[in-house]
Amino acid sequence: MFSMRTWFLFLMFSLVFGANYLFSQTGSVPAQANEKVGKIQSRVDELTKELNLTAEQQAKVKQILGKGSQDLRVLMQNARNKAKELRIKAHDEIMAVLTAEQQAKFKVTRKKNETTTLPNQ
Repeated sequence: MFSMRTWFLFLMFSLVFGANYLFSQTGSVPAQANEKVGKIQSRVDELTKELNLTAEQQAKVKQILGKGSQDLRVLMQNARNKAKELRIKAHDEIMAVLTAEQQAKFKVTRKKNETTTLPNQ
């Protein structure tokens, strides 16, 4: 009924939507920032207790963990951007294999999914 290409595109479409949903951010930025600082400090405290870190080591570890957290945020944002690019590409490829009537229905489905499933686009 469906060609392998259509199934592949459907799979990619599903994966991209799923990835974007998983990587979407929730909550306010200040609350997230305060939470991350608290988590970093908690980790430094744990390491200090376990490893008997000096004050100088604690400061360095805290800086390293903060930089790692920043790097991870950039990586996650890049992943969200790439997921969006892949989703757009998949949509374009799907549209190319659909009839005009199917394209109209697909556009409606996309809009519905974007507004209900993925609010942070």
